[in-house]
Amino acid sequence: MKGWGNVAKAQGTDPATEATRYDVPDLGQRIAECAPTAAANSIISLAEEHGTSLADLPTPTEIVDGLKGDMDWTPADGVLPDNFVEGKNKWAAKNGLPIRTEKVGDQHGRNTLQEILDAMAAGAAAEARIKFADASGKVTGGHMVTVTGVRVVGDQTFIDVNDPRTPAGTDTYEVN
Repeated sequence: MKGWGNVAKAQGTDPATEATRYDVPDLGQRIAECAPTAAANSIISLAEEHGTSLADLPTPTEIVDGLKGDMDWTPADGVLPDNFVEGKNKWAAKNGLPIRTEKVGDQHGRNTLQEILDAMAAGAAAEARIKFADASGKVTGGHMVTVTGVRVVGDQTFIDVNDPRTPAGTDTYEVN
C-alpha cells in the first residue's frame, strides 16, 4: 500500500504500536465516490465520539453529497488528492464540526503508516489513499478507504480498513 494518509498530526515521543477506532461506519459508495464516502465514515465516527447525535447530523447520503461538492468531485475523476483535505475541512466548517484534517506521509508511503498509527493513538480518525499502478510503476488510479486500525506485531504491520467498495465489515491487510 502506498499513498497519502489524512489525519490530524499527533505529538509524542514513543511511536505507538497499535491503535483502533471502534464503531466506525462502513458506508457503501456509489460510483466513483470512495473519497467522500471514506471521509463521511470518519466524520460520523468523530461526531458521535464527541457527543453529536446522528439525529443532529445530515443523513449519510447528504454528508457524502455535500463532501462531493466541497471536494470538487467529478464522475470521471472522483476526487483529486489535492482537493480531499481542503474539501473535508470546508464541509466540517460549514456544518459546525470542529474537525481539522491534514495530509501526512509521503508520496511513496514510507512514513505514512507510522504517522497514521501515531495520530490514531492520539484519538484522530484517518483515511488512506491507495494508489494503483501498472507494472512499470506508472500511477493509473487510486482508491480511498477509512482506516479503523493499525497494529505492529514484531516485524509485521497490519491495517484495518472500512472499504466503501467491499461488503460491510472491516478488511485487514498485512502491509510490507
